[in-house]
Amino acid sequence: MAGFNELIKNYEKIRDYLRDFHIYGYKCRNDFGSRSGRSYDNERRRIENYLSGYIGHDNSVRGKKLFITADTVDLEENPLFITWMTKTFTKNDIMLHFIILDILSIDEGLTLNEITDIIVNDYLSIFEDIKIPDNMTIRNKLKELTGIGFLHSIKKGRTLQYHINRQGIDSLSKDTIDKLLHICGYYQNVFPVGVLGNFIRQRVDNSIVNKPLFSFRHIYLAHTLDDEILLNILMAIREHRNIEFVSTYRRNSNIKVKVLPLKILDNVSSGRRYLAAYNNKYKRYGTYRIDNIKEVVIEDIDDSYDSHVENLSERSEKSWGVTIFNGKKLEKLEVTLIIADDEGYILKRLHREGRHGTIEKISENTYLYSIEVNDVNEMVPWLRTLIGRMISFRCSNEIVEKRFLRDIDAMYEMYGG
Repeated sequence: MAGFNELIKNYEKIRDYLRDFHIYGYKCRNDFGSRSGRSYDNERRRIENYLSGYIGHDNSVRGKKLFITADTVDLEENPLFITWMTKTFTKNDIMLHFIILDILSIDEGLTLNEITDIIVNDYLSIFEDIKIPDNMTIRNKLKELTGIGFLHSIKKGRTLQYHINRQGIDSLSKDTIDKLLHICGYYQNVFPVGVLGNFIRQRVDNSIVNKPLFSFRHIYLAHTLDDEILLNILMAIREHRNIEFVSTYRRNSNIKVKVLPLKILDNVSSGRRYLAAYNNKYKRYGTYRIDNIKEVVIEDIDDSYDSHVENLSERSEKSWGVTIFNGKKLEKLEVTLIIADDEGYILKRLHREGRHGTIEKISENTYLYSIEVNDVNEMVPWLRTLIGRMISFRCSNEIVEKRFLRDIDAMYEMYGG
């Protein structure tokens, strides 16, 4: 029976567990019912090893609850970045990585056959009972090292000659490196696929890595769990290609979806990120939560990309959140508010946050806010912050209106009128 191994082959193995521990933090072992107890114990041990110092626990009658805890104000970088440095590797992977780089650091411009001969005769011949890697294994390793930028190849006749890629950080001055590291310190916590900025910082000698200049009030730590998915989507968008992925938005269900990705939408209030895309099968635009996407496969080029991007922009003009207009009638909302003379800041807030809605003064200290949107339901969290000033609430979506008024009645019963 194979023993416990801290390294993993596929990041998807721990992605859901990390999200559960970070975002929810209330689940016990028995709450992971669809997964075996041994699987849970193995992933828990891995995560506790990766994030030592950031794991908290609480005991209840239901059992021990684990959660990831961190004060973002004190963080220089996202602690979840370390989970990307856990990929398993074979003996050949690590051996050929260093041997090939050592060979080409001495004698560049070598072909596959020349590199193979040197590996066999000069490096491995002194060992007994060692399995000699074949040409195909070495060819694949050279291709991998070229793909990730360690090497570059030049075609001479029908053969490829390999060189170490020396155009990198070694050619930069210390002052330039320091400035780039500060940029990476900002990038890693703010921009999409921030783990790349962190990897660059890790590649540089620690003696010249300065303390980051930036402190962040809000960092969405869990975003990095989707970095590999997001990177593949962004590559497809850049090349105007369709993608196929597995969607897990329904509990215990995996649905294959093929779409043309158009844009990434970032909800700055909730922290959720969405893919806006066109579904050719159903001839409609839609959004997909990126944290519910896995196994992205980049497919064929779609020549209709530009026209769909233009259509998306037009259909999103009346969006409050991420809902895209697909021919359904726009929903109308009217809210009457009381705003005192000394509460000008409330009016400023309405103008600032009210998107494309209009504000009309209908009497002394009384204002009417009206708007037409694709989905009024997306406005409810924002509308709740104005409840104390509302005189009336009218909505063309009767379901949303009744639920909103019912919630206010429940609040009165709970706290008193």
